[in-house]
Amino acid sequence: MPPTIDRNPDVTLSGNPNLDKDLIPPGHYIHEGKNLMQSARFAKIPFGVARRREPCGNSTRLETVGIVIRDEHRERFTAAMVKKEKRKALYA
Repeated sequence: MPPTIDRNPDVTLSGNPNLDKDLIPPGHYIHEGKNLMQSARFAKIPFGVARRREPCGNSTRLETVGIVIRDEHRERFTAAMVKKEKRKALYA
């Protein structure tokens, strides 16, 4: 049975770039963008969700700003995103 990789941690960012650097676990990075989760699943790359509090009327809400990926999976995920863009260009 192949070893399973645990899911990467979720991160809630504060909006302050100086504090946000400390919130990202060592050996991980945040790939910013929308609708990235499906691409990571297709490439079989474990990920966590990066969110930030955004004002919404009289309160705030959590908005997804990207996914948390391990540094060792960075090349695979970048290749998956290039493949996705090529596929989108074919059907556009």
